Amino acid sequence: MTWTTVKCGECGEDYQVQMYGPHKTREWKVNNWNGICDDCKDATKAELIGQNQSGDLQELTGSDKQIAWAMKIRAAFISKKCTVFENITKEMQELLDASTELILAEQSAHWWIESRDNSKIDLLQDASEKLKSSSTDDNIEEELQADVEAESVIRPLSPVTETIANISLAENKIAISFKEKNDDFKEIVKTHGYRWNTPWEKKLSYATGNIEDRIAEIGHALLADGFQIRVLNTDIHKKIKSGDFEQEHTRWISVLIDSHPDSFYIAWNYNDNLYDAAKRITGARYEKPGVIVDMEQIDEVMDFADIYKYKFSPGAKKLIERAKKTREAATVISIHKKNKPILPSGEQVDIKELNIPETVDIDDELKD
Repeated sequence: MTWTTVKCGECGEDYQVQMYGPHKTREWKVNNWNGICDDCKDATKAELIGQNQSGDLQELTGSDKQIAWAMKIRAAFISKKCTVFENITKEMQELLDASTELILAEQSAHWWIESRDNSKIDLLQDASEKLKSSSTDDNIEEELQADVEAESVIRPLSPVTETIANISLAENKIAISFKEKNDDFKEIVKTHGYRWNTPWEKKLSYATGNIEDRIAEIGHALLADGFQIRVLNTDIHKKIKSGDFEQEHTRWISVLIDSHPDSFYIAWNYNDNLYDAAKRITGARYEKPGVIVDMEQIDEVMDFADIYKYKFSPGAKKLIERAKKTREAATVISIHKKNKPILPSGEQVDIKELNIPETVDIDDELKD
C-alpha cells in the first residue's frame, strides 16, 4: 500500500489516494484514473441537496444526508428507461403516467431509501433496460449510503455486542435483521411478538396499532438491554430516545371468521397464559392457542375482558352487536311453573280387607 498522486476527473487538480499492488498495477490505475477528489464529491452532495429546494419535483423531508441519498435514488428512477412500455395503448399510457406521478409525489426521503431496491420495473411491471451510471456516481451513492447508515445507528453506553440490529418496514410487517445467535436478543423479540422467518418478523394488523410506535417500542427495548440498533426514520429515532410512544396492547378478543364466525376467540401471548381463567367461561373450549366461546355468553366474555384488560377486534365488536340484537329480538314472557299432578303411591292407598265366608251356597240353576 502506498500513497499515489492522481488527477481529479472533475476539476483536474492533483490529490492523493492509497493504492495496493505492484508498481505496474498502480501505474496502470493512475493512467486510467477517472475518480474525483473529496472536494468535488462534497460539492456534488451539496448540489443534490440544493436541488431539493427547487424544480418541479416534490421537496423531500429528512436529514440532509438522507435527502441527498434519496435524491440520487429518485433521479435514477426518473431517468431509467423501460422499453417494455413503448408502443402501448392510450389507456395503458394514462395508467403508466398516473402511476409514475403517484410515486413521484412521495416526499419522504426515508421511503425512497427503503424502496431503493424496487426499480421502475418492480413498481410499474416489466422493463428491459438497466440504468447505466458512471463509476463516479456509484462512488457518491455508496458514500451517501454509508453516511446515512452510520448516522442511523443508536448505540447504548455499554453494548453487549458489536452486532447491529437493523429494524425496517417491509410491506405489512416489521423486519429485524440480527446476524448473531444471542438468547437474550431472541427472548426480547419473541416477547414483543416477533417470529423467525429469516429474518425476525412481526405482522402488522389492527392489533399492533401505530407502526412508528411498534418500531420505536422494539428499538427502545433492545437498547435498554444493551443492543445496538439501526433505524433510518428520524422521527422514530426521537421516539426511541425519549420513550414517547404508546406501548402495544397485546390482549385481544377476536373472531375466527372462517372456522367459528359465531363465537368469540380469546388468545394470549406465549408468555402470558390465561387459559384457566378463560376456560371458566360457560361453554369455553380450547382452540390452540386460545379458547372459543359462543356469542350467547356475551356477558361473561365482556366481564372477562374488563377484568383482564382485553380489547375487542372490529369483528368481535360486530359479534357483540349481533348477540345484543339477538337477545333484544327474543320473545320475553312471564310464565309460572306448572306443577305436575300428585298421583297416589302404594303407601297412600288404604285397601280394605275382604270378608270371605267359610262356606258358599251355589244356586241350583248354576249346578250341572
